Amino acid sequence: MFKNLFSVPIFHGKLDNWKKYNRDLLPVCHEVRKETEDMSNLPWNCHVWSTYAYDDQLFKRKQFQEIAKAISIYVRAYLDRRHWKKQDKIVMTELWVNYQDKYQFQEYHDHRERVLSGVYYIDVPEGAPDLIIKTPLKANFDDLWFESEENREVNKLKVETGDLVLFPGWLEHGVDANLLDEPRINVAFNFGIPELVHALK
Repeated sequence: MFKNLFSVPIFHGKLDNWKKYNRDLLPVCHEVRKETEDMSNLPWNCHVWSTYAYDDQLFKRKQFQEIAKAISIYVRAYLDRRHWKKQDKIVMTELWVNYQDKYQFQEYHDHRERVLSGVYYIDVPEGAPDLIIKTPLKANFDDLWFESEENREVNKLKVETGDLVLFPGWLEHGVDANLLDEPRINVAFNFGIPELVHALK
């Protein structure tokens, strides 16, 4: 019997009715972008404009509640597929907007204090950088001998406008520099267990 024991569960697909959501969300994100240019409080070094610096609770704002509910439907399906034990309640704990302008990148990072993380892509110009996923396995040089993508040190997910990606919070991910004049716009989010989230703050 052949088993692939250490796979990483990732969902990548189009959000239902994404055109409708983006038609409503894009102007809202542009308005949010005007709130501040001060990114001095970001916990990373790549200067991507992000509401994470001052408001990671956008799902509490009326304009973001519809997309938060839509994402939650996919999250429930993801958890069911992974056989969530259901003894703990899991909720959206953060949601924030990112603008990746020209030459900006996102360094490798994770959200290991959360159960699940994800990104919904509102505007991805043609030629914008992919989402980079880094293997959680120790270096084993399998990529020298085997062609299958699970053996690579990093995998790049080609993302497009309307795409939704879900993955475990502990998975390292990042984005190469945006070399376009147009920004790459998305909302990122986490889901976690309320008691653990409050304990970690």
